[in-house]
Amino acid sequence: MASSTKSSAARRRGRRADLRAAVAVGLSLLAGPACAGGGPPSALDFPQAVAAAGCTQEDLPALTIRLTSRASRAEIVIEIAGIPRAFEGARALTLSPLRRDLRRPTRDLARGELSEPGRPSVWLTGAVTLRRVQPGHAAAGAYDLRTPDGRRIKGAFDAGWAPGAAACG
Repeated sequence: MASSTKSSAARRRGRRADLRAAVAVGLSLLAGPACAGGGPPSALDFPQAVAAAGCTQEDLPALTIRLTSRASRAEIVIEIAGIPRAFEGARALTLSPLRRDLRRPTRDLARGELSEPGRPSVWLTGAVTLRRVQPGHAAAGAYDLRTPDGRRIKGAFDAGWAPGAAACG
């Protein structure tokens, strides 16, 4: 009797372990696409990009990159200050919060804001990598951004240059 109780208890433990493993596999299959990027997938796509001379919110000269989505009419504005006027080669910049450390005025600054219809604008975290900047002609690079609610927005841009000059300061 003791051996039959022992074997039925072992079978129950084995079935529970099999069930836990099946549930874990099922959950990983369901969550796979969402977790692959480290957060919920983003339905946002930004195929249009325009670069221009602009100003930061502190009124410093900046490169401004405007990414727009045809489908959702969402827009991302990235402002970058403290970089050389023109260059080729990769230059990675981490997005900063709204306020800049004024004790380090020569430090690069990159900041991104997402505006979506019907929602309040939000500040983004993440990184922008500039590959080429030719004022008056074009700017190219890539971005890997996150919204405060965890949506990931990732892509590349090859932006034409919008005419005009910015009067900062």
